[in-house]
Amino acid sequence: MSAAPTPRARLARDGNLGRADRFIRVVIGVALVGTGLFAMRGAWRFVLAAVGAVLAFSGTVGFCHVYKVLGVCTRGTRPPS
Repeated sequence: MSAAPTPRARLARDGNLGRADRFIRVVIGVALVGTGLFAMRGAWRFVLAAVGAVLAFSGTVGFCHVYKVLGVCTRGTRPPS
């Protein structure tokens, strides 16, 4: 009997972001977090930082929930449905 895959293994298998997409998300995400926290004032700075954090996180793990809902895959091979 085989053990159920861990969440990390499942993300690696089911990821839907290609290498370029992941790199771009991380770079833009880090830039938005930095801009939001250090270069802006007011409440919008936290919104910008949160959007940047989501982009950086999805780029890091290689999975985007919005892409999953829309059926988009930039990885080259389609993940199993």
